Amino acid sequence: MISFILIKSLSLFWFESFFIKIFALFPFLGLGLIASGIKGLKQYWQEFIILLLSLSDGLLISLIAAKVDVSLLAAKVSNFVLWYLGFAVYRQGVNVILPTEGIEIYPGCSGLNAILLLLQLS
Repeated sequence: MISFILIKSLSLFWFESFFIKIFALFPFLGLGLIASGIKGLKQYWQEFIILLLSLSDGLLISLIAAKVDVSLLAAKVSNFVLWYLGFAVYRQGVNVILPTEGIEIYPGCSGLNAILLLLQLS
């Protein structure tokens, strides 16, 4: 399984983007089988659940969005970084306001999709 992933990753085409989503499943099973055998795979059930959640983008995004306001969190982090760099900045909800202009951070612009893509690849 591990060698299949290594060989397949050398020749990915643009239309095989779904392969990236299931990419982590093969090394997970391969390393689990090497480490514990078939009977020992049940000890990795928590990691397997995390892996399955990371495969479905919509489900994981809705779970995270229900618990955390990602736009507000991104606005707070942006406000802190700008303040730390010395800019005169303040925040009103999801609006980060500078003396000359401001930005509003929408949920689609908060970086959640990029974070989930990195989670899938890691």
